[in-house]
Amino acid sequence: MINPNHNCQFSSWKLTEISFYNSALSGTGVSLRVIMHAFVDKNITWYSRESGYYNTLVVGVDESTAHSIEQKNLNQISSVTKGSVTSAIGPDINIKEYLLSDKASTELGIVFADDEEGYPIYDIKDRSTILYEIAIHDDCFFSVSPVNEELLFKLIHSILKMHSFYLGNEIDWSNLIEPTIRLIKENKSIQIKSRSVRQCMLIKPARHGIIDFFKDFLSYHFSYNVAIRDGKAYFLNKLKYF
Repeated sequence: MINPNHNCQFSSWKLTEISFYNSALSGTGVSLRVIMHAFVDKNITWYSRESGYYNTLVVGVDESTAHSIEQKNLNQISSVTKGSVTSAIGPDINIKEYLLSDKASTELGIVFADDEEGYPIYDIKDRSTILYEIAIHDDCFFSVSPVNEELLFKLIHSILKMHSFYLGNEIDWSNLIEPTIRLIKENKSIQIKSRSVRQCMLIKPARHGIIDFFKDFLSYHFSYNVAIRDGKAYFLNKLKYF
């Protein structure tokens, strides 16, 4: 079970939307705390930077790259944010995190600027030393890249563990992880919604706009009903509307 430590419209609805495209996992309703649980067994040094409008950029590098930056005295520990990743994971897991300062950003090939309307943006000019890029807005809208099969498995598992929190029980998701991955690959985007009173979950392809609504209606798209029995999640054969 993972407590997302975040309250918003999506968490109040117990709703998550995730998309997988071009080796990137993105979506809404997933906090940085949930995302980082997929990385806890990796030996990565993290650099994080918070900008205006509740935006956070987190990049992961290997030990040799982090050591090179450290040797050049470019590392800074943020006393203001206390580390976005450290704050997200909590004190129980020991990680290395530094502030993505201007000097460290330059060393990693990352350029920060403001767009025409004054919103902060960034561009990674050189990705050769960056293992992972995590962008998150308002601790809800997120993107993680690159995502291989192993990491996709762990991220989906972390998201399902967040839904254990929504459902109020520890749940064995082993029957659901691979089928959920197949669903997201087939549809590119899916929605997951938990119902704590009924102790069930619904998963369906995510569709937006009036055209997609009629496509949904005319093609009789159904959601997959997930039941929780004896602490274990199962896809049911019976389909029902989301």
